[in-house]
Amino acid sequence: VEISDFNFDTQSRPEVLIVGEMKDKELKKILNITQNQPVLIVTDVEKYFSEGPHIIFYFSDEGNIRFKFNKKTFGRTGLYVSHLLLRYAEFVE
Repeated sequence: VEISDFNFDTQSRPEVLIVGEMKDKELKKILNITQNQPVLIVTDVEKYFSEGPHIIFYFSDEGNIRFKFNKKTFGRTGLYVSHLLLRYAEFVE
C-alpha cells in the first residue's frame, strides 16, 4: 500500500483515491480525469458526494461510522463491489 499526494500529470491512475477538503475546481478536475475509469473515489466531505465520489464515510447520530454508496457514479467505473459490503451501505442514486 502506498499513500501519497497525487499528481495526475506525472503519475498513472490510482486504484483508490481518497479526496479530502479541496477547492471545487480541483475536485472537478479529478472527477473529469477519472470519469469512466476504474478508480474508486472515497471522501468524508458531504458536499462532494453528489458531485461524483463513490463512497462517503460519516458519523451517525449514535456516533457510529457509516457509509453511503453512490450506485450511479460507481456503475460507470467498471469496478465490482461485493454484496457483503453493500449490505451495510446506505444507497444514493
